[in-house]
Amino acid sequence: MPRRPWYPAAEVLIAALLGTWLVAFVVAGVRVRGFAITTSDFQDYCFAVKSFADGRLDLWPSQRTVLAGALPGLLMPSMGAIGALTTASLCSTVGWVAALFVWARAIGGRRAGWLTVAWVGCFGSLVLLSRTVSFYPEVMLVQVATAATVAGAVARGGVGWSVAASLCFYALPLADLRSVTLVVALLPGAVLGGAMAKLPWWGRLVAAAGPVLAVVLSWETGAWSYPADPASLQSAVHRYAEDAARLSGVTWTLPRWEDSPAFRWGHGSPLTLVDAFRFLGEVDRSRPTSMSESWFRQPGGGELYAMRVPIAVASGVALVVAMRRRRRALALVLTVTPFLVLLRAAALTLPHPRQLALGSASLPLLFGLATAAILLGFDRLRRRAPESMSWLRRERVGPTAGVLAFVVVVAIVAGWLPSLYAPDARWRGQLVADDEPRESLRVARGELPADPRRMCAKVLIEDAARGMSIEVPWFDGVRE
Repeated sequence: MPRRPWYPAAEVLIAALLGTWLVAFVVAGVRVRGFAITTSDFQDYCFAVKSFADGRLDLWPSQRTVLAGALPGLLMPSMGAIGALTTASLCSTVGWVAALFVWARAIGGRRAGWLTVAWVGCFGSLVLLSRTVSFYPEVMLVQVATAATVAGAVARGGVGWSVAASLCFYALPLADLRSVTLVVALLPGAVLGGAMAKLPWWGRLVAAAGPVLAVVLSWETGAWSYPADPASLQSAVHRYAEDAARLSGVTWTLPRWEDSPAFRWGHGSPLTLVDAFRFLGEVDRSRPTSMSESWFRQPGGGELYAMRVPIAVASGVALVVAMRRRRRALALVLTVTPFLVLLRAAALTLPHPRQLALGSASLPLLFGLATAAILLGFDRLRRRAPESMSWLRRERVGPTAGVLAFVVVVAIVAGWLPSLYAPDARWRGQLVADDEPRESLRVARGELPADPRRMCAKVLIEDAARGMSIEVPWFDGVRE
């Protein structure tokens, strides 16, 4: 019986909802402490969504993008600031989990997609991201969706993948200025995927040119996502490195960002991207040795360091099995490598779970592909079983094994099955929420005196005066 057209989309949605429930409610309910939600720079995000709702984009914070803040901005009039940011974060989590499913399925098939979704809650940085009320979840959605479409274009081919990749490449640099590094890293794969599409020669030419034209169009028309005087890529990276040095307690002599021609998406000359990448290289080379050597002692870094062997094994298994089909192996290498590079940069600079999250997107994918590879080996043994074990040779055992593996992984990640990867395992530690937005909410409720550092409390008070709740939706308010 042929599948109905809606079936694949329904499967993706079901997988995404299940994965979001597992990571944001089950695992985060165990691991996140101090408060139910967290963020840094809450004042920025709060006033960003307010300026969007009020139509005052001239007040938009220079480090944020309008595209990333559009969803909470649209929800702000009906839900208030805290409700809009929390709901948008949860919706974006559903989105990036769905994109992970598509990414894994494009490379490893259906089993890999479901198992990838099951493994998401195993990684602390992704658990914390699901409770982060900033624009990071929205940025994650666009980045993972872009990788998924590139993987599909390379591994599967077809005009649909190339069209989806073009749409994602238009949005990618508009979601976050630092995403331009992924544009450069993933664009060759998208072009290659279009060139290998199962189309006539002129169709392949169009499919290969589509993502490039999308990036050009994004540059020409995408200035709307940035304020009139946006921060440059160099200044943003410089500020990030300064914060990392301060939190690590080390002296980091950084190159002067003012000496590098500023790169701003949609503003000035695109050739300044060369200068921006040169500056990024100088920053990387100037990183103090003491910071690089102690990253695994920092919050988040220790958990990642403890999982280095399983991550390496999963990567090796996934790659070896993908080599059976060269296009899928190529898709794996082209799309996963940029995220691992981002993960390395975050680990060596500021290994806070929130900073590690974007690069960590590839980790559940690798675990899902590796687990699916183990099942593939089981399938081969099953087919070679002797006639006396006819019960094992039945075709229905294959799907049953996949379902059983999914259930086991979910039970391990949720902590229902005792294992080293349980959310309350000793080596993990707790994910402690920042003091925001908790403190601003307390000021708005009158539990704390007014504080000039908590200016968003005024926005929350206005929301309450309009009859909107300033309680945290979806999640429990306090977790000691």
